[in-house]
Amino acid sequence: MPHDRICVVHLVRRENGLRPFERFVTAYRANDPGIAHDLLLVYKGFRDPVELASHRDFLGATHHLEQHVPDSGYDIGSYMHAFRRHQHGYRYFCFLNSYSEPLRAGWLS
Repeated sequence: MPHDRICVVHLVRRENGLRPFERFVTAYRANDPGIAHDLLLVYKGFRDPVELASHRDFLGATHHLEQHVPDSGYDIGSYMHAFRRHQHGYRYFCFLNSYSEPLRAGWLS
């Protein structure tokens, strides 16, 4: 299956600070997903590009897409924004909340 058919959506909420994001990225890099995919980071509640600087610095060269949403409502609303915007490019979506971390190799396959 081509990589453009699976989208892993990770919610990055400003109110949670940098630590949960660092834990996700570290685990994401350490645990091969077992299948090609695109990573979409949904930044929730970031009002200023300066607020994103530490997140982007930690992410480094990790290939990803970005989407920005306001910090209102529940996580499901943010996931729906991502789905509506990207639904035609992917066959499958995997939605991960701000505290999710891949735990082992093959976690997506």
